[in-house]
Amino acid sequence: MLLRRLAFSTATVCTVALTVPAQADMQVYLGGYTGVQAAVFENDAATNSSRDFLSEAEIFVRAENTADNGLQYGAKLELHSSTSDSVNADEASLWLGGAWGKLELGDNDGATELLKMTPVPMLGYAAGSYDDYIPAADRGHPLVNRGAPTHTLLDTDDATKLTYTTPLYAGWQFGVSYAPFSGNLGENVQTTTGSLPEDVFEAGLSYSGSEGDFGYYLSSAFTFGNGASATEDLSVWGLGAQLTYQGFVLGGGYTQNSDSLNPTGTSDDNVRSWNLGLAYNWDKYSVGASYLNLNYGTNGDSSSQLGTDGNGGRYSSFVLGGSYKIAPGLSTSSALAFYDRNRASGTDTSGWVMVQDLTAAF
Repeated sequence: MLLRRLAFSTATVCTVALTVPAQADMQVYLGGYTGVQAAVFENDAATNSSRDFLSEAEIFVRAENTADNGLQYGAKLELHSSTSDSVNADEASLWLGGAWGKLELGDNDGATELLKMTPVPMLGYAAGSYDDYIPAADRGHPLVNRGAPTHTLLDTDDATKLTYTTPLYAGWQFGVSYAPFSGNLGENVQTTTGSLPEDVFEAGLSYSGSEGDFGYYLSSAFTFGNGASATEDLSVWGLGAQLTYQGFVLGGGYTQNSDSLNPTGTSDDNVRSWNLGLAYNWDKYSVGASYLNLNYGTNGDSSSQLGTDGNGGRYSSFVLGGSYKIAPGLSTSSALAFYDRNRASGTDTSGWVMVQDLTAAF
């Protein structure tokens, strides 16, 4: 039944793309993935279940073309297709491009996410999603897509926005985004003020290059805008760096969310983090380790923007991971993670997670 539904859904997407006249002259790409995980875990919750399975899937549709005058253009759509997803569309946008750069409009990641890099190598989907198995009050952030970094800068996420990125020039690239309202996307229209952050800008700057066997990537990202009613304005920045040498990857980063979006007048509520990781890649294998340290101060998680329980303090995690490419489009990865949630008030908690992932990407 599941295979029939997937085949029907895939056929429907392809049929739509081929029968809409406006898309007939565009090159259409269909892709996605399905992954299944098995995990065992231990934590301080009184009702710790200790084991579970998890599945996740997405479908990606891309279309692009070049006009006779040289204008490049296209569209993309990402669909959350797991059986538990209640909101199916993840991103939907169109873009125009050329020698002058790229302009993207719609629901998509902004310049902060596009130009910053994940400084610490995430070794397969298992290493990027171990936090799914941690109790919600102990996590150092909200749940994110598998493979995403554990803690990121506050930004506009997939809010409807306009983003411009320059071409890559001598290793440099710059981007800027503008969203009238952060948290507003799709067909929603925000007709009142005060309930969402407003006039939010994102900016990113990156530099990459190589010298012999050494490669490097440096990035900086910024988010600023007006907070919602009775919350602080957005004032966020972060730095990242990554060095590569003959299969080795060393990376680290720092984020400063300050008191962004916390209730106005709250004391000791600056949120900041740093992380560090090392990986080695050879043939079809990758192994590595990473460490994250996140500091909430006494009240830095009072806004619930970062998925914690409002008791401040620190969150830290240490992850060992590895991955193997079994065949084209088929990979497996493993992760062993240890975490601590030290609260400024309340009881400290800790635990560990062991995850095995199998993913088919197409």
